[in-house]
Amino acid sequence: MYQPEITSIHNPNIAIPKQFRTLSRRSSTDLSNLIRDSRHRTVSQNDLNRISGLDQSRKQLLSQLLFQPPIVQEYEDILVVRDDLIPGGTKSRFFIHLFADHDEVVYASTTWGGAQIALAHSARLMDKKATIFVAKRNELHPRTLEAKSIGKNHVKVVQVPYGYLNVLQANARRYCERNKGAYYLEVGGKEPLVMELLAKVAKEVEGRHGPFDEVWSAAGSGTLALGLQNGITNKRTRFYIVQVGMDIKDAGKAEIIAYPEKLQKELKTDAPFPSCPNFDRKAWEVCKQHHGKGKILFWNVLGPSPTIYAT
Repeated sequence: MYQPEITSIHNPNIAIPKQFRTLSRRSSTDLSNLIRDSRHRTVSQNDLNRISGLDQSRKQLLSQLLFQPPIVQEYEDILVVRDDLIPGGTKSRFFIHLFADHDEVVYASTTWGGAQIALAHSARLMDKKATIFVAKRNELHPRTLEAKSIGKNHVKVVQVPYGYLNVLQANARRYCERNKGAYYLEVGGKEPLVMELLAKVAKEVEGRHGPFDEVWSAAGSGTLALGLQNGITNKRTRFYIVQVGMDIKDAGKAEIIAYPEKLQKELKTDAPFPSCPNFDRKAWEVCKQHHGKGKILFWNVLGPSPTIYAT
């Protein structure tokens, strides 16, 4: 499993992996082609090793994302997908594919959103650029600060006054119209490629650890819930999502349970594994209280900031 080397930066509360070497044009092209090929055929570690100019730490992380199945561990009789062990969490599995297709990915993020962390790690890994629009604050939220610190030369944060999500989205789309090659990513990453890749990973987890009677997850946008439903094949599996952000318009066949507290309020109760206090930890609390009998799966997307310390 990838274990990043740590180097201190200006903020003593955050540490980041040492920067990878800059990729040559040839290495970048070969890596992007390999990732695109992995969607339709089996690629191997040997294929990755044949790409010149990749330092060992970059290869280790790419190997974890491309070749290794999610780690699943049992806590309190519930199987937990430990994607907090991946720098950037679950979304890093799919965002590297976006950077294989585009030189710059643009995203409108909620203040507390975990996608900005995954974008930062993925942009740095692929030696590409992420531009993240967030609401203007007197001080950047730790999530945004972490993304900016991880990315350094790969992440640009644009603060927008009166930054309601629809305002951020409008600004992000306008930026893409004015900057050739900039790709606008929908909130939550809800788009066909991400959904297809998520379904593939869910199917692999089911094949190794299922069938499941229930599958639980947190829901900010609903992308994860829909992807899990698309990938898990057992018709008897029941899906539950704990809504912790905006209202979920499309939950598929999942039952929605709205968490009573606002998204920005962090849950102080600990989980037995590193879990985001704004999102996944709340869903874990509800899952423990309300899950039924049988084999239960909980999908833990991301750890708390700074996520780099997840173990």
